[in-house]
Amino acid sequence: MMITPLVVLHLAFMQDAAAAAPAQQPAAAPIAEPAKPAAPATTFGELASIEAFEQSLRQLVAASDGKVTLSSIGTSSAGRSIHALHVTNQPKRKVPVPAVLIVAGLDGWHRSGSLVAAGVAERFALEPRAAIDARTVLDALDLWVIPVANPDAWAAGLVRPQDHAGRVGAGIDDDRDGRIDEDAPRDVNGDGVIAMMRRLDCPSDAPATRVADAADPRLDRTPEGAKGELAVFSLMVEGLDQDGDGSVGEDAVGGITVDANFPHLWREFASDAGQFPLEAPEAKALAEFIRAHPGLGAVYVLGRQDSLARTPNHERRDITGRTPVFIDGDDKGLYERIGKLYRESTGIERARDASHEGSFAAWCYAHRGLPTFCSQLWQRPDPSPPPEEKKDAPKPADEEGAAWLAWSDRDQGGRGFMAWKPFDHPTLGKVEIGGWAPGFRTEPPSTMMPELITKHAGFVAALAGESARVRIERVKAREIAPGVTEITVDLVNDGRMPMTTSMARTNDAVPPLRLRAKVGVDALLSGDIERRIERLDPGSRASVSWTVRRAPKALIEVGVHYPSGRFDRVMVDDDSLMHGGRVLEGGWEW
Repeated sequence: MMITPLVVLHLAFMQDAAAAAPAQQPAAAPIAEPAKPAAPATTFGELASIEAFEQSLRQLVAASDGKVTLSSIGTSSAGRSIHALHVTNQPKRKVPVPAVLIVAGLDGWHRSGSLVAAGVAERFALEPRAAIDARTVLDALDLWVIPVANPDAWAAGLVRPQDHAGRVGAGIDDDRDGRIDEDAPRDVNGDGVIAMMRRLDCPSDAPATRVADAADPRLDRTPEGAKGELAVFSLMVEGLDQDGDGSVGEDAVGGITVDANFPHLWREFASDAGQFPLEAPEAKALAEFIRAHPGLGAVYVLGRQDSLARTPNHERRDITGRTPVFIDGDDKGLYERIGKLYRESTGIERARDASHEGSFAAWCYAHRGLPTFCSQLWQRPDPSPPPEEKKDAPKPADEEGAAWLAWSDRDQGGRGFMAWKPFDHPTLGKVEIGGWAPGFRTEPPSTMMPELITKHAGFVAALAGESARVRIERVKAREIAPGVTEITVDLVNDGRMPMTTSMARTNDAVPPLRLRAKVGVDALLSGDIERRIERLDPGSRASVSWTVRRAPKALIEVGVHYPSGRFDRVMVDDDSLMHGGRVLEGGWEW
């Protein structure tokens, strides 16, 4: 069996910043599996385009002996296919199992998440390479992976490695001056990188706001007025004031940030959030995929947010004071427990702050009732000890920034920071250009990728055993009077997650579990024909009973509709009165 070397794809994309933008390609759904290639699979480390990445996904399919299929779930703004991998060891299984969805590549500057997502799929599909018992996991779980949810931004990030590469679609008038994309950040000094600028000659209408940090002048901080400090420079993205409005680089290329275009806490007046939720075709494709797959038990997002290294603050609310920014207080215990699993599996305990407003993860949690967990993939490593300790050294205001610098200097050959260099700006006068190298604090070194894939695969394996597992535990049918039968259905959640998140119940966004007795109105003596169960927490049970008038040899049918879309049917007949009912048919209803 051929093994696709997914584990080594990484920063070749960043290093090939001069690569041409890829041509558009049409959507294709589903995608036929190619024949197994005779030649060795392309190594991901050699790739420099999204097309090469997609070809390697096809090679993974060919090497998987039928465990992996590849399909298209939609088309991007520029016409690229948005691909999904389905990993299962029983492609034609008749008894459905819960599924975990991994989503990565929502923006153009976190492509390592795509590589890890694809690598996790490989670990589950190709057992000889796995550090986990993939067969056992896939017996109880199906895995879906959408490794590049935003292919346009992913491709743009190869040639524009900066935050704005995450925006897609038609341009937006960010500064509302009647012109579009006319003042994007630019490489003013011609060094091939769009960095930051320190403006030294600041006018009165745009005064200086920062000073260099005495602990390390590469860093900056707010001046302490009480100590008589005066600001020396202002900080801005590298560029020109091309529209003459006094601002630099404020109208970037591109339109919508896909991961800010989802309905939950959508920022209505934000320039990059779209005119309405799900306007971006990439966001709409993800939403439609979620709605079309009600069997999902959990979602794992690799991107800019975190909810695992640190438990989200359940007390944060929106401007109304009613809606949690991410999780509801009743779900805090769930996120604490899964976070502990994550930290044990990955060793990651640090995270950067990032907004959840309008994000895919927040929408999945709040509007679809799915336990959704976010990871920033990796954390800043601890730097090596300094060669000598400096006595009475000042403490940096930005301790995290200082730690990144220490790791860059001592362990990464200084590649993480571009020294501030003087430059005569054509419109701003004297400036210094430099700052953090693009991607240094978000993309791990390629040498770390195999270990990261192994750790995140281990977490997904642990997550597999945590899904809600609601089932019929017992059916009782007993004759309580001649021709009168009492039917009781007991349900249990054997899993370790709730049937739906607390926030989804608050929003009334997910249908409850419904039990319906198929009997005539005249035959129903007590109980509602349809009974609803809004909540079934881990380990809890629910019991529903009906009293019905029935004729000898008559069948009474009870249907159980689960929020996930699953449907079980229970038949009660004369034989059931002695044997406690029997499940005659089960399956999924779509």
